Amino acid sequence: MAPPVPPSHSRGLSILGTPVADVPPPPDARGSRAGRAREDDGPPARIVRLTTRAPPDGSRPFPARPLGTPDSLGSWPVAWLHGVGYSREYGLHRADIRTVDDMARVPDVRAAASLSGLPVSFIERSRTKARSSVENRVIQRSRMILPPDEEMAIFDIETDTASTAVWLIGVLYRGRIEQFMVDMGGGSRGGGGGGWSALGRRRERGARRLLSEFVDHLGSIQSDGCTALAAYSGTGFDKRVTAAAMARNGVEPGAFASLRHIDACSLVRRAFAVPCQSYALKRLGSILGYGFAHSGMDGLDAALAFERHVADGTPIDPSVLEYNRDDVLSVRHILGFLEAGGFDVERRGAGEGARRRRAGGRGRAAGGRRPAGRPGSASADVA
Repeated sequence: MAPPVPPSHSRGLSILGTPVADVPPPPDARGSRAGRAREDDGPPARIVRLTTRAPPDGSRPFPARPLGTPDSLGSWPVAWLHGVGYSREYGLHRADIRTVDDMARVPDVRAAASLSGLPVSFIERSRTKARSSVENRVIQRSRMILPPDEEMAIFDIETDTASTAVWLIGVLYRGRIEQFMVDMGGGSRGGGGGGWSALGRRRERGARRLLSEFVDHLGSIQSDGCTALAAYSGTGFDKRVTAAAMARNGVEPGAFASLRHIDACSLVRRAFAVPCQSYALKRLGSILGYGFAHSGMDGLDAALAFERHVADGTPIDPSVLEYNRDDVLSVRHILGFLEAGGFDVERRGAGEGARRRRAGGRGRAAGGRRPAGRPGSASADVA
């Protein structure tokens, strides 16, 4: 059985402090009949907060070594490409585009769009993606603007299997990672009275405290100069689920609502064609050289670990904390890797942000994540 948290011996975690906050029940629960009933629910859930130092950014220029794309990829069905489903594949076949290599070699985008019945923009984007995969290189197709490093935090959440209960949040800002986790402690089936209903109330109170501490932390880094909060999903998952959890638990969003939100996956997907099938964080991070501590773990594994913890008191495996930590660090790595530049540019204006920074511009529209003198910086678009 895994040791209980906080895992001071856990590989890859350099613990600076492990303060534990046992926050008292909210004021509306004190002295009331409902409040007295909750006292019988067992010990309150704890909020475990871990502070770790982020290792130096491992981002580097585009490697000379192959990125791992199979040599035979060109002969694969065109449906392998990201965004090509059954109906689009059918349309592409009408334009005699059947393989990835066929797509990479489309001579006339408008003619292919006319024959397939698909938008010119889709054909153009897919052709660039196919060329990136066949030629095993990153191609920049539009500019990407991000705030400077000292003004942007990266966060990642872990939820239950229903993607509703937020129980672990990691935040990376200025080289430090803060992780907030709900620890149900003795909240197994036999711990505390009231059975499952009491356990549910303890879990809700734990979620409320977790989200409150998270908002307080965001307020403190906002006061320190943070202006934006980035996550990586492509669907706004982290922002959407966290906002819904705050509303459900009556937590004022505070800085979470006032900070500018950035979906890093949407930025990368729009600005770069990369030599892999999808833009999934683990897939893209691995191909671009980030070393995940637990490459076989995914969000479902983390969710099941928490649900076991809630159901029978099983301690949270420290590897889940490392998994969450890797998520925020790999986003930093991907953005740093792509900002290092040196890629072929397919569309005009893709290097505008870099040129403006070299000329001394630094406003929000100009980006400026890296010092102005750094050569080859890519710029970027905000979603």
